[in-house]
Amino acid sequence: MPHTQLSDVILRDPDIIPLINRWGIKLGVGTNTVAEICQCHGIDTMLFCTILNTFVNDNYFPVRNLMECDPPQLVQYLTLTYQSYTHYQLPTIDRHFDMLMQRSGNDNNLAHLRRFFNEMKQQILGRIAFDMEQWFPAIAEGRHIEVPESTDINEQLSDIKHMLVSHLEGNYDTNLCYAVITVIFSLCKDMLKNNRLRDRILRAITCPSTPNADSSQSTPLSAREIEVLRLVALGRINKEIAAELGISFNTVLTHRRNITAKLGIRSVSGLGAYALTRGYITEHQLS
Repeated sequence: MPHTQLSDVILRDPDIIPLINRWGIKLGVGTNTVAEICQCHGIDTMLFCTILNTFVNDNYFPVRNLMECDPPQLVQYLTLTYQSYTHYQLPTIDRHFDMLMQRSGNDNNLAHLRRFFNEMKQQILGRIAFDMEQWFPAIAEGRHIEVPESTDINEQLSDIKHMLVSHLEGNYDTNLCYAVITVIFSLCKDMLKNNRLRDRILRAITCPSTPNADSSQSTPLSAREIEVLRLVALGRINKEIAAELGISFNTVLTHRRNITAKLGIRSVSGLGAYALTRGYITEHQLS
């Protein structure tokens, strides 16, 4: 991709236009290659290509490459992304939703859906405020703080899409409804991908946990604990782990407590990063 003309990349997938705009790249890129554009704008070419590929290909998520990125570069990208959310995408959804409700009357359940969106928006803004005001300054100062994952927000993003598609009722302006769905789906797609960068990469490399001092052996986990760790890192829930390994639910909980005690790592993203670096899972499995 570095030697591909950026115009060709945009023509293949116009959805990346808002993404490149965050870096200050506007249309009218001429015949310049991705590498030339990055050099002109002072952008790290490898990071730029990696994020673009992550967006255009759902199966692409090069954990090892991203783990080697400098945290400040990812912070800068996420800062630009958050500014896009607060200054453009969320206000655009508000305007579209307001217009839809004004022109659709009251014989529908749009007010309930709007209330759910407003609750989700406040949670998103709260998470952005935490990252911008507490976490990112801590990274710049070399401090480690507890950083929550985006699990709740990811679930709400999926829920709002499902509710709009499956549970919209009554009479409403179909054209404006389509406009609302389009901008909400665009935000959801964007946020879910960026939350992967936030949780599985930036959070994993800036919030390291220190293993217990008693854990001096190179592989502190038992064979069974490694099996549980591998499945946790692959996204299995406790019930699924119990069924796959043929053990009880409580035994899974015990193994997970032991893993946390030995490694000092609590989050699923952190366990995933540990499992990857130890070779218990592969980058392909994480995609």
